[in-house]
Amino acid sequence: MFDTVRNHQRALQFVLLLLILPSFIFFGLSGYDKFLGKDDEVAKIGDKKVSKQELDAAVREQVARMRASLGPNADGQAIETPQLRGQVLDGLIDERALDLYVGRQHLVVADDTLRRAISAQTDLLKPDGSFDRERYRELLAAQGRTEASFEASLRQDIARSLIPQAFGQSAMVPKRVTQRLMEGLAQSREFSLLQFRPNDFATQLVPTEEQLVQFHRDQAPRFTTPQSAKVSWVVLSADNLGRQIKISEDELRTYYEQNRARLGRPERRRASHILVQVPAQASEADAEKAKSKAQALLAQVRDASAEGFAAIARTQSEDAGSKAAGGDLDWFTPDSMVKPFADAVFAAKSIGLVDELVRSEFGFHIIRLSGIEPAQTKPFAEVREQLEAELKKQQAGKRYAESAESFSNLVYEQSDSLESAASRFGLTIQTFEGVTPEGPSKASDKLSGKEANKGVVVADLAPLSNRRLLTTLFSEDSIRTRRNSEAIETAPGTLVSARLVDHQPALLRPLETVRAEVKSLWIETQSRQLASKAGATQLKQLQDGAKPEATFAQGGKISRMDRGGLAPTVVNAVLSASVSKLPAYVGVDLGERGYVIARIDAVQAGDLGPAKANEAQLEAQIRRTEGEQSVATWLKSWQSTLGVQRSAR
Repeated sequence: MFDTVRNHQRALQFVLLLLILPSFIFFGLSGYDKFLGKDDEVAKIGDKKVSKQELDAAVREQVARMRASLGPNADGQAIETPQLRGQVLDGLIDERALDLYVGRQHLVVADDTLRRAISAQTDLLKPDGSFDRERYRELLAAQGRTEASFEASLRQDIARSLIPQAFGQSAMVPKRVTQRLMEGLAQSREFSLLQFRPNDFATQLVPTEEQLVQFHRDQAPRFTTPQSAKVSWVVLSADNLGRQIKISEDELRTYYEQNRARLGRPERRRASHILVQVPAQASEADAEKAKSKAQALLAQVRDASAEGFAAIARTQSEDAGSKAAGGDLDWFTPDSMVKPFADAVFAAKSIGLVDELVRSEFGFHIIRLSGIEPAQTKPFAEVREQLEAELKKQQAGKRYAESAESFSNLVYEQSDSLESAASRFGLTIQTFEGVTPEGPSKASDKLSGKEANKGVVVADLAPLSNRRLLTTLFSEDSIRTRRNSEAIETAPGTLVSARLVDHQPALLRPLETVRAEVKSLWIETQSRQLASKAGATQLKQLQDGAKPEATFAQGGKISRMDRGGLAPTVVNAVLSASVSKLPAYVGVDLGERGYVIARIDAVQAGDLGPAKANEAQLEAQIRRTEGEQSVATWLKSWQSTLGVQRSAR
């Protein structure tokens, strides 16, 4: 089919034109826009939508976080699953639901709350505990974000968290519940064990030829060599293109002159203030009362020294954030303070008291200017490397945008080789032997690279973990034709085209070559089943009142706080078993380790002292769990009220 398309491109283009043109005439461009916009929607809740682009971006961010957490050897195929995509979509729907509730309830995050949230970042505090605004600006600049956009996003996150916080704070934990849990933690149980080990049954087993043949057939996937391939690929990315870009000295100096203001530091001033608060809902009478108090304080500090101003601020200022520091607000720029305050400070001509009261949304300010630091510009030599990196990134992004379509067309039109694309765009053809439908085989490291241009660095194997690329490579058409794949976006700003160089189909190894392995696995499987069956039979007899056929080994004593080194499944079984009648018996299937029966001989109440030491922590944990369950229940009900629609994607 693809060959037919390639050989009749012009005819097909003419047919498509005939099909599409009448549609534009009848429906217009707006109709197509609406149709495409609807198709882009993956979910809708109330009047809020989740677009495919938003979902894709959120999935990429989640995968990136998981890769960073799991390390460079993380299996991309195992991470980027349909289940993960579904979980991310559920999270986006939850966010939209919370946003709708916040909006309808008119919940507002106060500026003080926002400031505290930003200040809570320990890496934004100076050694003296004050907020490091320059560091704050640098971190945001490194992420390509402005203060306004970051603070708006943070304000939204805080608003969303108000609902879960309210549920968590309202969760009640009866004292009796905590008491019972502490008693359970302190309780200990004496036990003995009777084990049924697979090895004890293995010596009895001798498989027949028919059993081996049948087992080899039934367990075929375990004795099958998976299909694998030798793959070549090229990567077009802004990073690869950026390595080819050379920036001249003249370009750097021109860019420096164009960005002097940004590269420098704006004028900063330092001031102290005394605040007399005026609540947002204050009456005119209350505002006048606050103003009179502020005027009296202004008169009091008019002739005071800097030390005198600070002393009065410590006792009279109503700004909790700066009061202890004598009203000192450290160095700041105009856009970091509310406008009336900043205007007054930066209009002052000299160090000293600002002679008039300044009113802002917080109330009346009495301001003393304590320092002026003129705007500064960093010298060219200091920022040369930064400018070169910025220009390269800009030009690489532009070149990538200009090259992406040409690259996609070229690997499609000249699909029998990657050489043309590599030569035209200065890319490296990389080859890896040992790629499976699940990704690169960890047992293989046969990687080679052929550079079209010098200086291009051989990339890693990350593209070969992309699900879409692997599906394309191991499709019937790809295996049959060995043509280039289409250009596939494996990461933002990264296109990859790959092709099979060689392919080895999946192969069931003959019984004669794996006879020993088949026999060993058959004996292991059968002995495990026999051990489990014998254990379950003995447990039933013991629970029915029969005497044990074997001797229980000496066990010990365990509790929730002292598990005695036992397997968690055995501990849970012993501690959760009914002990209304002793001895009590419980059985646990340990899989490869066989089966174990535990006999509970005695139960002791135990000392509540160690448990009481953790009482507050236990209550907090219960309250948190109860709060999370309440939030989940409420959120489900709220989404049901709004109505959630998901498209099949």
